[in-house]
Amino acid sequence: MLEIANIFIYGIFIFILFLFPFNFSLTDQYIKKVNLNFFDIVCLNVLFQFSIYLILSFFIPDISNVIRAIFLISFFFIFIDYKKFELKKNYFLFLLIIFFLILFFSINIHIASNPRLSWDGVAHWFWKTRSFYYGFGLENFKNLPNSMYPHLGTYLWSNFWKISFVDYEYFGRFYYTFIFLLAIFSILCSVRSKYIFIIILFSTFLVYEPYVLGGYQEYLVFFFISFVARLFFLLSKNFISKKLFFTFFLLSLTLLLWSKQEGIFYSVLLLTVFILSLKSENKEKIFISSSLLLILITHITIEYYFKGSKGFHEPIVNNFDKLKNIHLFISSVLYISQGILIGLCKRPIIIICIFAYFFTKYVKKEKISISDFNLVFFIINILFIFSIYLHTHFGIESILPQTLGRLLIHTSGFYLVSLVYLLDFFYKKNVIKK
Repeated sequence: MLEIANIFIYGIFIFILFLFPFNFSLTDQYIKKVNLNFFDIVCLNVLFQFSIYLILSFFIPDISNVIRAIFLISFFFIFIDYKKFELKKNYFLFLLIIFFLILFFSINIHIASNPRLSWDGVAHWFWKTRSFYYGFGLENFKNLPNSMYPHLGTYLWSNFWKISFVDYEYFGRFYYTFIFLLAIFSILCSVRSKYIFIIILFSTFLVYEPYVLGGYQEYLVFFFISFVARLFFLLSKNFISKKLFFTFFLLSLTLLLWSKQEGIFYSVLLLTVFILSLKSENKEKIFISSSLLLILITHITIEYYFKGSKGFHEPIVNNFDKLKNIHLFISSVLYISQGILIGLCKRPIIIICIFAYFFTKYVKKEKISISDFNLVFFIINILFIFSIYLHTHFGIESILPQTLGRLLIHTSGFYLVSLVYLLDFFYKKNVIKK
């Protein structure tokens, strides 16, 4: 019972922590200006705080006092402004927050019931987490396996572990649960439907993978990619200005780079989707592209300076045997295609969202075009998966079953926007009939 009580208290701690710098009173004012929902605002708080933590990670291995200070500031503002939160006016939001916390606590208790780390969690990521936990800086990565792996997730893991009330390692992984749920609520809670709680619960169930919370960084990548999808949706609806979009978009891509090595490719992928699908002037496209190039160069330079690491865990250039041999190429493509189909069946949320996309186009009698960022992202993402397994020097029969599921998890949140379009269409149609 004591452990469950600590899980509950620590969950409230994390929730309050990420209500800064935008608190309840500021949220009401901000939403009216840019049509962001409450969970969007919390996402922005996550981006803001993660950016601060990332900067500090290059100089200070222990930021537990910084996190505590931010929590106290956030709690102070809530204490002052709680009277401004009118329960009758925001009753639905209150229910959503309660529902969010129930799911948050439920998953955390599930982690506590089986706190063992998964394979990569032990073999790669926990080494880095433990290094930070014992006060070593980034320079110690030279002495660790796969020093080239980005460190943001493990840095946060170690510090959330350090500030836990009972000093249990798995408490440090609770923030993964928080951002995983936050991404889903951010996209779906704006859906106008009396079945919204069922929709959120169903989507969460289909995206949730317990083994990923055993030390993997998949949900960190999931959060940033999902929030970029939310930004694309907001921009397509003119709910936010382009200046705000560019700021949050570049910030998300920057943090994505420091989450996993695949973040570099996902950043380029998302940039490509932006250029091809969203309406913008050429100078804006050049600005975003140049900014990302500068961020990439800075990322590579800093990685080499602090860790002495460069490149990827697998060389970018190899013999390309699968491309030179036509028979090997065809058999590899067929095997990868089969693996993707099986993976999509195991990840039905993607299939449901793709169906929702085409069904929405059908009922609205709209043409399918390259301006649809959901479709463009899906096509480029599938091509990206093919390129990974056609490039690797490892046997795809051994590596694909182990890794494809996690690649699909990375991007599964992006497609949830298709459900929003479909449900909004039916809502408007029913409103018009009434």
